[in-house]
Amino acid sequence: DTVALLLSNEPDFVHVWFGLAKLGCVVAFLNSNIRSNCLLHCIRSCEPRALVVGADLLETVEEILPSLPEGITIWGMSDSVPQGVTSLKEKLSMASDRPVPRSYHVASSLKSPHLYIFTSGTTGLPKAAVISQLQSLKGSALLWGFGSTANDIIYITLPLYHSSGSLVGIGGCVELGATCVLKKKFSASQFWNDCRKYNVTVFLYIGELCRYLCKQPKREGEKDHQVRLAVGNGVRSDVWREFLDRFGNIKMC
Repeated sequence: DTVALLLSNEPDFVHVWFGLAKLGCVVAFLNSNIRSNCLLHCIRSCEPRALVVGADLLETVEEILPSLPEGITIWGMSDSVPQGVTSLKEKLSMASDRPVPRSYHVASSLKSPHLYIFTSGTTGLPKAAVISQLQSLKGSALLWGFGSTANDIIYITLPLYHSSGSLVGIGGCVELGATCVLKKKFSASQFWNDCRKYNVTVFLYIGELCRYLCKQPKREGEKDHQVRLAVGNGVRSDVWREFLDRFGNIKMC
């Protein structure tokens, strides 16, 4: 079965994703910022058996409930859910703590699909990229490949519905046994405060993230942090130079 997730950056995202993966389900990551027809298109295109919705996104789904395909069970990560949605929190409170029976597990190969991750839809409606088990494993090895270790504290501000946040970030932390600091949404004004507060040593970026940080007003002590490594892509050379000059000798990968 395929199960779609509509969740923000929160621990529940990881819990539900890993639980479904353990069963052998294909998991579709839905962009938590899309609405209405665009969201409906993504749900229809991956043909899920169920949809798991975060407590803060229940209103988004409530708007499209009458238009959803028949046969989809909607689970809400809240004790209070609208009509047509079933509380997953309530079910979890009654769940057994015994191991999942082996008969529930689905055998898979490295070529088997693991995830559907949607494009941003800048040139049309979003399209689902099929991510195999092998591709997921490769993504989770990137942080290790760039020199991260189990002693690192890794700051994830990128959305988990994209591969950088989920596969490289969460997958990489699990692969390493490293500590993850998960931010619900990127904040340029709070970024370095968070890095100092949580003793962050590694962060994930896209090019625009670095540019937004460079656009912030200059402050004293901007190099006063423990960040040693940044992993990502898409940063322009001029932004790269400005970023390093301003924020210190951080290895950019």
